[in-house]
Amino acid sequence: MSKSSSFELLDIKVQNWVYKQDWISLRDIQEKSIPVILGHDGDVIISANTASGKTEAAFLPILTYLLKHQNETGYQVLYVSPLKALINNQYGRLSEMAANTVSGANNMT
Repeated sequence: MSKSSSFELLDIKVQNWVYKQDWISLRDIQEKSIPVILGHDGDVIISANTASGKTEAAFLPILTYLLKHQNETGYQVLYVSPLKALINNQYGRLSEMAANTVSGANNMT
């Protein structure tokens, strides 16, 4: 995994998850989204081509935020996806990602 400034912004547990995926580098949309999401207190819309890494572009920084604020309560994440089949695929990927990074995240609904 080639390190980047966006990768360095991620929590170490999220970085370790990325390493375990054997990724060579973050995708362009992930590089651009991570600093925006982590540095922004509001809504963010991510738009890119199919299979470009949008789901991880959103959830890598979201999980980083949750890890940095895990002793706090009261957060919300709304992730909108267009197709039921895609949602089912994302649910499995995100559940695994969360279970391996954020304690107590094995009850995603």
